[in-house]
Amino acid sequence: MLQQLDFKTEYLNWIKSNMEIVSSTSGTFRLTAPFLDIDNDFVEIYINHSGDKLLLTDGGETISNLE
Repeated sequence: MLQQLDFKTEYLNWIKSNMEIVSSTSGTFRLTAPFLDIDNDFVEIYINHSGDKLLLTDGGETISNLE
C-alpha cells in the first residue's frame, strides 16, 4: 500500500527550492518563479519596497500577453 504523502508540503517545498530571488542596487527584488508564461519563460515578479508598502509588478507582461 502506498504511504500517504503530504502533497501540499511537498509542492510548497518544490516551489521554494526552484524559486530565485535577486536584489538590485536600487532596492528592487526580482522573484523568478518555477512557472512558465505563454512564451515558455519563467514568470518574474519585481518587488519594490517603500516604507511599509510593497509594490509587486511583472512589468506589464501579463496585460501585454493578453492584448
